[in-house]
Amino acid sequence: DPWLWTEQQVCQWLSWATNEFSLANVNFHQFLMSGQDLCNLGKERFLELAPDYVGDILWEHLEQMIKDSQEKTQDQYVESSHLTSVPHWVNNNSLS
Repeated sequence: DPWLWTEQQVCQWLSWATNEFSLANVNFHQFLMSGQDLCNLGKERFLELAPDYVGDILWEHLEQMIKDSQEKTQDQYVESSHLTSVPHWVNNNSLS
């Protein structure tokens, strides 16, 4: 979850993304911040920190990871709530 990243994890992601997408001229010092600070920047401010087009690619990737993380959290919540409600239903409706 990008919201929970440390400064080091933000740098690791930035390093990975610049290599993975063959991005150039990224100033890593501009992104020395926690994941929470990174996510709170908003698109406009985020794009100011990176070169043209490069910022768009990084932002899209970050947004996708945030979305994936939120969906995973929601799925885990639904799964967890089903698991806790099933035994209650079984116990109340047992045939014995």
